[in-house]
Amino acid sequence: MDASIVEQAGSIEAEADRLVAEAGERARRLAGSLPSEVQALRDGHEQELQGGLESLKEQLERDTAAELAQIEENARGAMQRLDALDGGDTARAIDLIVHHLRGDGACR
Repeated sequence: MDASIVEQAGSIEAEADRLVAEAGERARRLAGSLPSEVQALRDGHEQELQGGLESLKEQLERDTAAELAQIEENARGAMQRLDALDGGDTARAIDLIVHHLRGDGACR
């Protein structure tokens, strides 16, 4: 019976050694592949970020162009209204604004 226990202990020890060696090999493979996996993740996230930034830049350019077009349209409308005013009316309006801003209230 003692020999059987010794044989079983030896068998268990051999199995444990095999499992430890296998785990060590898996750990080495994993450690070897980590840098490339980390780089692949980094590259993927960088591409995603660049895509998001490019999309944001395009949206800002569209929004800015739309706002600029609205400002230009408003400016054209204001110029048309100014052009439609009689020259004397324009001068009196400017004079009134200037005097009002100065606070003297006098007009021509």
